[in-house]
Amino acid sequence: MNEIKARIFRVRMVRITRRLLYPLRIMAQMKKATDALLSDHKMIRKLLEGFQPDNPRYGDVSRTLERVVLTHAWFEDTLFLPVCEKEPLFVKKYLNEISAEHKDIDHLLKLVIKTKISKELDAYTKQFRAVLENHLQKEEDALFPLAEQVLGNEGLLELGGHMEKRQGEALKSIVLTSK
Repeated sequence: MNEIKARIFRVRMVRITRRLLYPLRIMAQMKKATDALLSDHKMIRKLLEGFQPDNPRYGDVSRTLERVVLTHAWFEDTLFLPVCEKEPLFVKKYLNEISAEHKDIDHLLKLVIKTKISKELDAYTKQFRAVLENHLQKEEDALFPLAEQVLGNEGLLELGGHMEKRQGEALKSIVLTSK
């Protein structure tokens, strides 16, 4: 009988411990919003390596790049920038500029995708790459470090959790806007 009681006690203790540690495991698995967005930047730069009109996989790379760029912009415009706008240290004009650049990048990307292989495509591709790279650098040099400082680790983890929960919504949104 004592063995059974001891076993039941151990099982209960394991369950209680799991319940107590569960939030910590979730927090450890969650990414800070800035880390998630920087991961997007890394993926975008990797895709840009193959984003050449003479690449045989140019069409596939273009479509993937479009999805990644549009999803990234959606997360920033819908979740990240509105949180930053609530903080007094962020200049609204700067945040509006970041959002406007998303629209410019989207416009250039659509222009690139609908253009057949030609000198025009080469010119549009170069412009798209330059605007996109400049935009990514601006976020990495100013926006994300300031967000780290102002929002803090906890705020960025919470925002990262919201981003993760809304991935499906982001994907639906870009499917609708890219048609």
